[in-house]
Amino acid sequence: MNPMADTLWKFAAILSKVGLAAALIGVFVVGYCFIKNQMKEDPNAKVPATDAGWIGTGAKIGLILLFSGIALSLFVIALRIIYPWGE
Repeated sequence: MNPMADTLWKFAAILSKVGLAAALIGVFVVGYCFIKNQMKEDPNAKVPATDAGWIGTGAKIGLILLFSGIALSLFVIALRIIYPWGE
């Protein structure tokens, strides 16, 4: 195999793990911040949730992490399609 292709595939494997971690952390941050904001408004509310939980900074950061993780995963898929001779 080509040494550059092996290095590229190792780099793609690391990026794949980073993308998965970022997406999972983003999901947990969005969920945590949404629940925290909803409970701060009224802990005993019987009405459906409003959009106020999505406005917070933490939820925006979580969504950015989620979408950047998805983008990294798609980039890794594109790399592995372009350079299929690795591993």
